[in-house]
Amino acid sequence: MINDLANPKMAAFFMSLLPQFAPVDGGAPAAMIAYGLQFCLVIDKAKDALSPCS
Repeated sequence: MINDLANPKMAAFFMSLLPQFAPVDGGAPAAMIAYGLQFCLVIDKAKDALSPCS
């Protein structure tokens, strides 16, 4: 998860795509943090599901 957060391509993705989903009436920073955490959780679960069994 830390690797995903340090990736500059991920930062560009969040800066360009996700602001359109943030609420206009306030709370945009909290919404962006929540979206980022949800994305990290989904990616983490997908990596677990797609990794070969050991």
